[in-house]
Amino acid sequence: MSDPVESLTEAQKSCLRLVTKGLTSKEIALELDLSPMTVDQYLHKASTILAATNRRDAARKFAKIEKNQGFKQFELKPAGLVPSSDTGMFGVSTVERDERSGWLGFLLRMLLPPPLGGRENDLSAIGKSEAIIRVAVLSLIVFTGIALLIRAVLRTFS
Repeated sequence: MSDPVESLTEAQKSCLRLVTKGLTSKEIALELDLSPMTVDQYLHKASTILAATNRRDAARKFAKIEKNQGFKQFELKPAGLVPSSDTGMFGVSTVERDERSGWLGFLLRMLLPPPLGGRENDLSAIGKSEAIIRVAVLSLIVFTGIALLIRAVLRTFS
């Protein structure tokens, strides 16, 4: 088999096309009337066939191969990817937030919540540690605020 795309099933190809659009496993599952676990299995198998490190890498490779194959006669749309404007709850794009470096970037990554729907977890060990610390710090802040509020209420009524 010289072309790995030929060994992909149509379901795997459909899942990869939807990954290029930025959809999560749950969204792909709703779109294709599958379970999220089945979508994950299709994408894992496709990643293995395409020798990709993760689902996004597999989708990029698949899109590039499809683009190089040219347009299909019955399709009127280009095969290229359209960048999405993925913004979080506070209007800061995730690309902008992730590309900032230094203390400002660190504070933005620590304090701002992820975009609605979240992002796929393909973090490195350091990224996962950073996410755990972010949750711990935010939890500590919230817990401290609640404790201080309860203390103030108890002092007021005692």
